[in-house]
Amino acid sequence: MNHMFEFAVRMAVFAAGFYYMAEFALLSKVDTSVGVAVIAAIVTFILLYTVLYRSKFVVQCEICSKRMVQ
Repeated sequence: MNHMFEFAVRMAVFAAGFYYMAEFALLSKVDTSVGVAVIAAIVTFILLYTVLYRSKFVVQCEICSKRMVQ
């Protein structure tokens, strides 16, 4: 599969999921500030997980110099 197409599809799915999560947090019976705080906490956790844990498995190919997850 073309990498740009795969990236675009993944970003579209992420955007749709984020939209529904934000809509649920803002329209549910929970206070809006609590919903936004939960979304911020989840995004922060995912970013920290990605940077601190997943980045350990990124290697650079000796032949083509591309970075990839091992």
